[in-house]
Amino acid sequence: MINIKIQSDAEENALDLVRSAIAAEVNRLELGIRTTERRIHVFEDRYSITSDVFLRDLFAEDLAGGDQELYCMGW
Repeated sequence: MINIKIQSDAEENALDLVRSAIAAEVNRLELGIRTTERRIHVFEDRYSITSDVFLRDLFAEDLAGGDQELYCMGW
């Protein structure tokens, strides 16, 4: 288990700062998830295939652009 101890002269300000940092990180992660989901949908629509089927049955070489196509999509 990880314990983090934060000490401050103004305890409420430290707690607000930690809450704000956590909220900002959660927002950043949610944005990353939405961006990834959009990229996946573009890929699935382009090839009329679900990501599950691609991962199970195909390889990057099966794409029209090969490995380069995955790199261009940011994967």
